[in-house]
Amino acid sequence: MDNNSAKSIWNFDQSRMMDLNYRMVLCENAFEIWDLHTISINLHTIRRIVSGALEDTEWDKVKEEFDKLEEIKREMDSSKDSDHEKNTIKYYNKADEIFIQLNRLMQKNGFFFRKGNDPRFAALRR
Repeated sequence: MDNNSAKSIWNFDQSRMMDLNYRMVLCENAFEIWDLHTISINLHTIRRIVSGALEDTEWDKVKEEFDKLEEIKREMDSSKDSDHEKNTIKYYNKADEIFIQLNRLMQKNGFFFRKGNDPRFAALRR
């Protein structure tokens, strides 16, 4: 086997992969404009989509991080004006951390961000 060739492992069909990509783009855009509601919705949808493709130990870590995010959300929702901004920033940062963690797990599991040389683009490298 050629270790330099690109390889992707598809754990579900193309339409599901496209939905995952769509949700990730929505989430990334929401991070840019600090839309916490959209971040939350799409981050949870991404979690549901990839949940079955992760190993148990990976899933346990993701679940633990989402539990922490929910704690922060409760703090944010019940905070007074003086603490609300601080809790909003805390929520945003935890959500961003989880999004990056999911990205890295998806890369590790071959969802996308292929490593290696894709023969389809060999002419571009010349």
